[in-house]
Amino acid sequence: MTWDAPESQMLLFRLGERTLALESQHARGVMVPEQITPLPGVGPVLLGLLAVGGQNVPLIDLGVLLDLPTIEAAHAAPYTAPYTAPYTVAVAEVSGQWFAFPIDEAHSFAAGAVVQAHDRLLAPAAPIGERMAERLNAPAVLSALHNSISRP
Repeated sequence: MTWDAPESQMLLFRLGERTLALESQHARGVMVPEQITPLPGVGPVLLGLLAVGGQNVPLIDLGVLLDLPTIEAAHAAPYTAPYTAPYTVAVAEVSGQWFAFPIDEAHSFAAGAVVQAHDRLLAPAAPIGERMAERLNAPAVLSALHNSISRP
């Protein structure tokens, strides 16, 4: 298979045993949050809110959306009071809407082919820098978050 698609800079990170990539146009940073405010009763995707640059940003568990081991299972949550996260998070933005998600490890930024994910949350693995990584479709993740919290 050849990779003739245009290239983009992407943030490479590890989630469980998988290497994922987030296009730099959506990546806003990687941080260890000082405090997370849980939102009990909103479902398993939304872990709570965290403060980023003076605004509250939803913290989502990608494991739930991607059918991977979840952060709650890995860290014996859910929490019912504000807590300090035992993990690092990546912060993303799509059309002015911000969200964050826990990651196991941030690798680096690297150039790679933009493989179309269409409506899927992940594009097939492709070479990005020196790694094979699945590209996270940030707009689809945001849509899945909206769908998960708008269900009755």
